Amino acid sequence: MAQEDGLARHALSGVAWLASSAGLHAGLSLGVLMILARLLPPRDFGLLSGAMIVVGLFQLFSDLGVGSALVQLRDLRETHIRSAFTVTMLAGIAIGALVWIAAPLVAHLMNMPGLQPVLRGLSPVFVIKSIGNISQKLVERSLEYQRLAFVDVASYGIGFGMVGIGMALTGFGVWALVAATLGEAVVRSTILLWLQPHSIRPTFHLEALHPILFFGGGFTAAGFVNYWAKKGDDLVIGRWLGAASLGVYDRAYTLLEATDRVVGRPLDKVLFPSFAHIQEESE
Repeated sequence: MAQEDGLARHALSGVAWLASSAGLHAGLSLGVLMILARLLPPRDFGLLSGAMIVVGLFQLFSDLGVGSALVQLRDLRETHIRSAFTVTMLAGIAIGALVWIAAPLVAHLMNMPGLQPVLRGLSPVFVIKSIGNISQKLVERSLEYQRLAFVDVASYGIGFGMVGIGMALTGFGVWALVAATLGEAVVRSTILLWLQPHSIRPTFHLEALHPILFFGGGFTAAGFVNYWAKKGDDLVIGRWLGAASLGVYDRAYTLLEATDRVVGRPLDKVLFPSFAHIQEESE
């Protein structure tokens, strides 16, 4: 009972930390959005949104669900962590290269002139995020949500608040948004690896990889279906109405999502690792 009470306190504390962080993040993003909207035309936001449809989709396969598998795994060993990191890094490199190569075809299919260079500019983000992915999942597993709250606000503040606005003020246009996205990813991975260091020596331990990839495969499949349920409208608008319309729609939808970011996402982040701790206690 004491263990369950302690887990409940951790969960409630985690929701409070992440909700506070999400509220601060929402306020910060609103301010940044207002400034960037004054400095950049809707088409620039539309190009970024169109590129992020592709990036978000491929990110599912870059991660392969192995990070979430580490959160869920009961008996976690170093071989699991090293194997998961190795697979994640290789997948990130492969997906980044694929996006670079496929950028002209994707731009043609989405009927968005100017999308190709933006996609190629964002292609390194898969490798950058892979560096910090395992550290993030280890932090989630340890239920240290105050660390995640700090990472969320700091990475967005530096990435978009400093890099994005700074480059927009100096006339870089859509590249200010590309640099902001990459900057946020760099800061996030750097802080996560500093807060939660782990061995980065590559290894392929088949016995350790089997449960990770099995669970991660199901997680990825579910994420793929859910992703299109949320992003299908962006694809339709970008393909048939153009980058400017998508830019306006995406900015409006970002404001609409504020409540979900403050309430829904913190609950989602907290409940999964919390339930993973008691997965064998059916009562």
